Amino acid sequence: MKKTIVVLLIFIGCTFAASAQSMAKAESVKELAALTGMRQLMVQMMDQLFAQFKAQMPDVGDTAWAEMRKEIVVDELLEMMVPVYQKNFSEEEMREMIGFYKTPLGQKMIQRLPSVMREAGEMGNVWGQNTAKRMLKRLKEKGLIKE
Repeated sequence: MKKTIVVLLIFIGCTFAASAQSMAKAESVKELAALTGMRQLMVQMMDQLFAQFKAQMPDVGDTAWAEMRKEIVVDELLEMMVPVYQKNFSEEEMREMIGFYKTPLGQKMIQRLPSVMREAGEMGNVWGQNTAKRMLKRLKEKGLIKE
């Protein structure tokens, strides 16, 4: 019985050690974030969010918005994202991504991806609206909904 327990503990220890070795290091996640401009993107998103708030609540003064914006620390979100990357990527995969983003093609992808995503989102919106119109038309034709 003691041998079985010892073997089991060794197996569990080896399994834990192997998974710890393959887990992405926090430093690698932060390096990838820096390389891809993730922080700057988060700052831009926060600025856009605040612009929307200001437009929706014009009675709140600029001073109040500026004070609230100072309280938002984007680096907190970056720290929260480290475990997400660690859960989904091994250290080897992180190193490969970092290597890719250091290449000319990787740099081009970083530069162009926001534009590609924006255009793809616009196309997705148009497609969704057209699809919804076709569905509504068909439902009306079948008498399943009224105008």
